[in-house]
Amino acid sequence: MSINFIDASMKVASTTIIFLIVLLECESLTFLKKNDQNKTLQVSTKTGIVQGRERRTTKQTQFFSYEGIPFAQPPINNLRFRSPQPVKPWRGVLNATDLSEGCIEIRIRFIEIYTPGSEDCLYLNVYTPKNRKISKDGLLPVIVWIYGGGFIEGLAALYGPYNLLDKNLVVVTFNYRLGAFGFLSTEDEASPGNYGLKDQNAALRWINANIKQFGGDPTKVTISGHSAGASSVLHHMIAPKSRGLFSRAIAWSGDTTSVWGEQKQAKSTALDLAASLGINTDNTTEVIERLRMVDAKQLTSAQMMTVLVYSTTIFSSGVSFCPSVEPDIPEAFYTEPSYETLKKGDIAKVPLMIGTASMEAGLFAKLFYLIKPLLVYLDISPSSVPNGKIKKSSFQENRRIGKRLLEKYFASKSISGSANHELITFFTHLIFLIPITRTARLLSPHIPVYFFVNDHQEKYAKLFLEASKFPIDPKTNGVTHGEDVPLIWIYSHLGTPPQSLFIQKKFLQLWKNFATTGNPTPTFDPAIGTIWPPITDNNNISYLAIKDDVKVEYNYKKDIIDFWDETLNEFIK
Repeated sequence: MSINFIDASMKVASTTIIFLIVLLECESLTFLKKNDQNKTLQVSTKTGIVQGRERRTTKQTQFFSYEGIPFAQPPINNLRFRSPQPVKPWRGVLNATDLSEGCIEIRIRFIEIYTPGSEDCLYLNVYTPKNRKISKDGLLPVIVWIYGGGFIEGLAALYGPYNLLDKNLVVVTFNYRLGAFGFLSTEDEASPGNYGLKDQNAALRWINANIKQFGGDPTKVTISGHSAGASSVLHHMIAPKSRGLFSRAIAWSGDTTSVWGEQKQAKSTALDLAASLGINTDNTTEVIERLRMVDAKQLTSAQMMTVLVYSTTIFSSGVSFCPSVEPDIPEAFYTEPSYETLKKGDIAKVPLMIGTASMEAGLFAKLFYLIKPLLVYLDISPSSVPNGKIKKSSFQENRRIGKRLLEKYFASKSISGSANHELITFFTHLIFLIPITRTARLLSPHIPVYFFVNDHQEKYAKLFLEASKFPIDPKTNGVTHGEDVPLIWIYSHLGTPPQSLFIQKKFLQLWKNFATTGNPTPTFDPAIGTIWPPITDNNNISYLAIKDDVKVEYNYKKDIIDFWDETLNEFIK
């Protein structure tokens, strides 16, 4: 009797433990009772059934939304600073009718900083038109969006997909880890880094395995992104682990060689972060083990201070906590500087749309007013600015490159005494135009590259960004960073005013054509009004000029490009 009692007790205990484990794994998921289910809006994925809901776009197009679907286990506790782990299958019907919380962010706004979000954030959203105009195989092209934010902020919930749904496309958005949580690297196996990029890769693998069930074509997946999202897109083109998971790419106002494309002091940044939390050791394994035990809020605060401190070396070292070269280990995402890989053309052979806005740095205009007195050090050594290394470290060489930059951009030959529009122009070229154009030219011999420049201003978008507490000056001439995103996406359900509809319709049609065929203008379309060719000659670069209309032009800012080519070739490694 006693043995049977012990056996029975052990079975009860085992069942209880298993139940508790399942409960803990699913604590952030909500399952529907039978009387709350609508089977006509259920989709069976590889890991379980999800329940969606029916909605309408601003144009009253009916669509189905499935929000808050887990694509990886919550990266918490021992999974912090590790590659994303596969979701375990669930029983029952998962309620996928509400957006999940975003990953932990650091939103640096004009004289304000916010730190919203959660570590339990690896969820995606799928949106599909209800009355689909089905292709021959019954599936629609898929647009996947990767948000920007300097790899320290952003979340999927900010971007309304309604414009793309009106174009009969399936849309997927997702969250990925940011800042130290997503990109802390000790440059060795203790914490190789790039967890945010690996989250994105996990989302792409989920899409590849499941999107057909939602009416999407896994052979027509377009990855797209803005700013850091554009940098991410190009990192996926470089990374062997992402090849075969997408068939087209759109990189909008960002690349891998800009200041937020790659960090160059990842290990020292990680050790400084640890030291600020009282972890004073060079043993990287111990550092990471102890950092896994730090409260998320404490880690976020320490990260915030580290980001601010390292901002003074942003042009030489890159943004803190962004992608970095990993050691050559099996889980590595990429293992050599992205520029070297781009130069070799060792990339996914898919067509690319890549472009920039005419005055990107205008987003930071008010910030320049504040920091201008601090820029006096650039008058002394302006060669600190280019994101690279001076070939010769002599004072004379520094002065030569400095003088060349000052004479080209500043009437007063002084950065600290410059006019604000001169600073905006200088940083627009340095951070956006030059690296993005360079990437387009590097890739054009290997794949079709469609280059564009947006100079179609939308005052309402500038006012919206100002109201969102970005340091933008609405009076800035030209299109600033993020101002043109509402041509495709609806910022936090912001409506688009009538004056932008003419250009918006054309831009949306270009995206639709590209997602469908890999060519933004496969045939002449009167609604667009031009044929947009890929770059075929790096000495005569074709691009789509987006102004009051769209038309093909050649050699955007050629004098500036030639100036930087000459300067970089002479002085920079």
